[in-house]
Amino acid sequence: MLKISMRWILFFSMAIIAQRLLPGLDFLAAGILVCLEEQNPVQTTIVTLLTLLIQEGTGNMDFGACVLRYTAFAAVFLSGRRLFGSHALLFWLFLCAVLGPIHYGMTCLSANLQNIDVLPLTLDKECFFQTILMPIIWKIMMLLKPETPEHAYSD
Repeated sequence: MLKISMRWILFFSMAIIAQRLLPGLDFLAAGILVCLEEQNPVQTTIVTLLTLLIQEGTGNMDFGACVLRYTAFAAVFLSGRRLFGSHALLFWLFLCAVLGPIHYGMTCLSANLQNIDVLPLTLDKECFFQTILMPIIWKIMMLLKPETPEHAYSD
């Protein structure tokens, strides 16, 4: 339990610092995807709630934009896992290729509804880097994962 807690404290600390240094990129989304892969419902719920509180509390959009984005991320993740299996490289390439456009679409939708101007070139860069960085963050999180039996969270 302590290893898991320290892992998530380290993750949240590093993700918040990274988001401060690179605004517009969502480093916290990788935590939700890692939780979904590990199939631990309690951990997924806690990490998702903390992530939503951080994102919604520090963002400049009205409440709900992150909820929509993370719901879309989870739906794509669960669908892709059924098609490819969550440990396959093809699955993570598919997931990363879809997360960028979801980020773009949700940001444009939320900004439009709130009359916030979005610079298309900046948003394009954010989505590109989001697509590139997600597998790197995921791999780092997998390296920090404490050892658990393979059958612990199996379907």
